[in-house]
Amino acid sequence: AEYMGSTLWMISLMFLGPAPFWGLPHVLWVTLLMFTLCNIGCTLYQIPQFQELVSAHKSGMSDSLDTSGLVAGLFNSCMAMGGFLGPIVGAVMTSYWGFEYASFGIALLICSTICLSLISMVLEWVVESIRKRQSTENSLKEWKLILPSINMTDGCVLNRKQTRIL
Repeated sequence: AEYMGSTLWMISLMFLGPAPFWGLPHVLWVTLLMFTLCNIGCTLYQIPQFQELVSAHKSGMSDSLDTSGLVAGLFNSCMAMGGFLGPIVGAVMTSYWGFEYASFGIALLICSTICLSLISMVLEWVVESIRKRQSTENSLKEWKLILPSINMTDGCVLNRKQTRIL
């Protein structure tokens, strides 16, 4: 959901300006629709982040009220910092570049976070597959060392009444 949200957020910002290289006119209904899609994209982007923070006990923190308070405080302080710095940075970008380029610049920042997140996910997958392959090879090496020392004919005693393995 976070990739879908960030992609929706990025696309809505490109059409909100609209991006200067598209040459689209400013139309009120497109602006209202893009603000709506931008807020839906922000929501889809932020909810999985909060769920990851809530599952902090999986990474070794205690599952207590203290951890929940720490997570909620961290999330709310980041939201407050974004609520403070966002308008300042947005106003500076708009005054220097204009609204079209400023919204396109923010869309490019969102695109870069999507790319970095996907690269991180692929690298994590590659490292995990290498670790699994190495652990499988190590276990196979251990079995190759153990198996030649076992003589299968010496350990079996066959009786007429039963078959038993010593």
